Amino acid sequence: HVVVSAASNRTVQVLDAAVGAVARVIRDAHQRPVHAVALPTPSPHVALEPAAYDTFLTCAADGVVARWDLRSARATARFSEHANRRETTVRASYSPCMRYIA
Repeated sequence: HVVVSAASNRTVQVLDAAVGAVARVIRDAHQRPVHAVALPTPSPHVALEPAAYDTFLTCAADGVVARWDLRSARATARFSEHANRRETTVRASYSPCMRYIA
C-alpha cells in the first residue's frame, strides 16, 4: 500500500505504508504546485494485472496532468490543458478499465 502526497514546493512524495517510510521523492513534478493526486481504483468488473496499479496522476495549476509510474521518478505522459477550457482547475481520474483518463 502506498500513500502519495504533494506539497506546495512542487514535490510529490510516495510513502510506503507497509514500511512507514518515504519510498520516492519526485522534485519539480510540475511548474506550479500540485493540487490533486489520483490513484487507480480496482473495479470488480475489470480484471487487470497488478502492474496496472503502479501508476498515479498529478494535476497542477500549470494546467498539466502528469501520469507517473511508481517504479521510476519520471512522468510517463503529460497532458496539457485545452486552450478553450471552461474550468479554472484541472482535475483527473482513471476510468475503471484504466484505458482512459478523464
